[in-house]
Amino acid sequence: TRCNLRLGLRRLSTGFGWHCSFLTSVDTTHLQLPFDHWNYHIKPGPLPKVYRSDRTAMEPFVHMAAIYQGLRSTPQIKPDLIVGHTYFGSLFFLKQLYKCPMIGYFEWLPPPYWTDEFALRPDFGPNEEERLAAAAGHVMNYRLLHLIDAAYTPTHFQRGTAPQELQYKIEVIH
Repeated sequence: TRCNLRLGLRRLSTGFGWHCSFLTSVDTTHLQLPFDHWNYHIKPGPLPKVYRSDRTAMEPFVHMAAIYQGLRSTPQIKPDLIVGHTYFGSLFFLKQLYKCPMIGYFEWLPPPYWTDEFALRPDFGPNEEERLAAAAGHVMNYRLLHLIDAAYTPTHFQRGTAPQELQYKIEVIH
């Protein structure tokens, strides 16, 4: 999804001339991107070259705090619109910093406690930590659907996993 977001930003910046910024916990310094890209750290040391989820229940909170602290200390960033992923909670504290519309990329809303029916490989079902991480992801996603102004998702199935009362906010854009 981050690759898709980068492609969308490339189109907005080169095709429409919009000033776009991309914030990520992955090292983007080696990429030739036609838009601003900012990095935040979730732990000391060099940034990873690719995103890898640790799949812990605390991971969304670590990202939320790092994003908030980084952007709070970067007053030159003044967005007119914020687009981000809802699952990891990366948008969660941004309403405290910015008074602009927010659009979320909605991947899906898993059940609050991951069930075996959602395992991609039933013979390798989620372990206890992954189930707890899914519960944290559920909370982030559910709360962010209330906070954001609109959302988009690739399929009707994914939109259908959102609570019925919030589906009106989610546009299917395949």
